[in-house]
Amino acid sequence: MPPFDNVKVRQAVNMAINKDRIVKLINGRTAPANQALPPSMPGYNKDQKGYAYDVEAAKKLMTDAGQGAGFATELYVMNVDPNPRIAQAIQQDLAAIGIKAEIKSLAQAEVIAAAGAGKTPMVWSGGMAWIADFPIRLPSTMASSVAAAPPRAAGTGRNIATRRSTSVPPPPIRWARPSRPPSG
Repeated sequence: MPPFDNVKVRQAVNMAINKDRIVKLINGRTAPANQALPPSMPGYNKDQKGYAYDVEAAKKLMTDAGQGAGFATELYVMNVDPNPRIAQAIQQDLAAIGIKAEIKSLAQAEVIAAAGAGKTPMVWSGGMAWIADFPIRLPSTMASSVAAAPPRAAGTGRNIATRRSTSVPPPPIRWARPSRPPSG
């Protein structure tokens, strides 16, 4: 979805968002993510730093992407606290690089339906995404959604964030299904 189909725009958005401020908004109950996998998951790369908060570098990327004047977009968010407050913080951060984000605060089911239909340029998915609280179930989920998932058709409502590159092979991650104890 333009202009987010431009990698420089996506990088600029990532660099413009003050992730430490978001952590403070939720009383320090998390840490900023620097990659798709959380620290407790196999495959996590402790040396990967992620994108630093750097408004000036983000502005340069926007200019390099042909979006120096900025643009208007929508940011979908679940309408339960703290998500609207986090969306407002993101909205302020994006304004600093010329992106005017209108917040669409909706019920969780509506956000999921809109995202599944491909109607959402941006979604703050706090509270809807997987977390590292499911060590037994998560590897099989991760194998299908992050490591090698095929593209899904818009409107399926499943597996919204999938790996879509056909030029880069999937990472060599092999997940073992948890063994079940014998019944009886």
